[in-house]
Amino acid sequence: MATSAELYQLSWVIEQLMADPRRIVQARQQLHLGQMVQFWEWGTGKLRPARIVSMNGHGGSPSRCSSTSST
Repeated sequence: MATSAELYQLSWVIEQLMADPRRIVQARQQLHLGQMVQFWEWGTGKLRPARIVSMNGHGGSPSRCSSTSST
């Protein structure tokens, strides 16, 4: 039962954490090609399994994942 102001503040904090370059580098160091991962699919509101099939060279997150299920 959070207020709009509280939800905005929480959203801002999460956005800051997601954009922190140190956290991005740390997460990327734990990922490798062929690794199975899960991602949040906003359209369905569910976690989906996927396999990392390529990664960009800029220190960010994987550039491509291949979903492993059709639902």
